[in-house]
Amino acid sequence: MISTASGLELFLFYSYQVLIREQEIYLSCSLDILCQYNIPQTVPEKGEISFEDLSEKSGLKLDLLARFLRLAICNYIFAEPKSGYVAHTARSLIMARGENAGVGPSFVSCAAVLQF
Repeated sequence: MISTASGLELFLFYSYQVLIREQEIYLSCSLDILCQYNIPQTVPEKGEISFEDLSEKSGLKLDLLARFLRLAICNYIFAEPKSGYVAHTARSLIMARGENAGVGPSFVSCAAVLQF
């Protein structure tokens, strides 16, 4: 009985670890795309911008922009002060300003936010 319980615990533990890793990959890819389209720099440092305006300015399709932004928002990178609008958080400002040991805004800066 003990070995069965241990086996189940190991299965659940590793399943959870795989799930967490997948979420990290999704977030990392989303941040990479947001950075490729200069989203952090396009969002005003103070105030907010609508998803529609941001999509138009960046060239990233609205449905994809909303999906990637909301994944970042769920991880406290960017904020949605009201539905359909985005604003900066301390984490997203790191990306916007390129505050990563002198490295400009890039995937490296985006990845640094995950370590915040």
